[in-house]
Amino acid sequence: FTLHDMRLLTGGCHYSLECTGFTKGCKKCPHLPRGFSIATTKNHSMQMKFFREFSTAIRVVTPSHWLTSLASKQLSVLGISPEYVPNFHPTRPLNSTQNISRFDSGRPLRLGVASNNLSSYLKGGDLTDALLQEIKQRRIPAEMLYLRDFSDQADGMESFWSRIDFLLVLSRADNSPNVIHEARIHGVPVIGTDVGGIPELLDNSFDIKIEAKDAEVSSLSELIENLVLRKQEYSKATPPAFEYSSDSIQKIT
Repeated sequence: FTLHDMRLLTGGCHYSLECTGFTKGCKKCPHLPRGFSIATTKNHSMQMKFFREFSTAIRVVTPSHWLTSLASKQLSVLGISPEYVPNFHPTRPLNSTQNISRFDSGRPLRLGVASNNLSSYLKGGDLTDALLQEIKQRRIPAEMLYLRDFSDQADGMESFWSRIDFLLVLSRADNSPNVIHEARIHGVPVIGTDVGGIPELLDNSFDIKIEAKDAEVSSLSELIENLVLRKQEYSKATPPAFEYSSDSIQKIT
């Protein structure tokens, strides 16, 4: 099993957010009407029974240290030791010495949004929408580009990554977002929240990490305004070195 979220550790939730009920069998679920939590309790019990019964035949891997640790606490007592195996991308990494034509002083700062579901609460869709409205209201010279708007173009993916200055990832829960890996491949700095496995993918000297509790529209708009003033500084930043290959995965496995 590859855990891309927490689904196999809970009674039904893909992410538990602040709830720790899954550590106690998902009993009396606070998100369901009274009496309905018997479903989550039964589901959680059946999953743990399955893992226990077939533990010697099951291997569990996860693409983030965060979820590896979380899964270990749940499954180690059943005889399963989850392993960390990072995602990889077949695209050739950007040469760190390659000149990136970004941060054009003659145009607005461009923030990329790569989520397919722009209204997703987990992906911070409401924050993204509110931030855009705040940017317009305060007349901050910045704009948002959406990956899904480039999907009909022949070179849409590459066009999106070549045009944005930052990738905006305001998730409230996430494991190891592929969009951050893609941003790294294209040398695009990321503005991301410190939830789940996101911090593992960010480079402190290149990306910007936001504490989830501080991910409020007023604070975010101030950050964007500050980045507009620092465009020239970021235009000189060098993307961090990294390795994305099947060989690097084989070394771990």
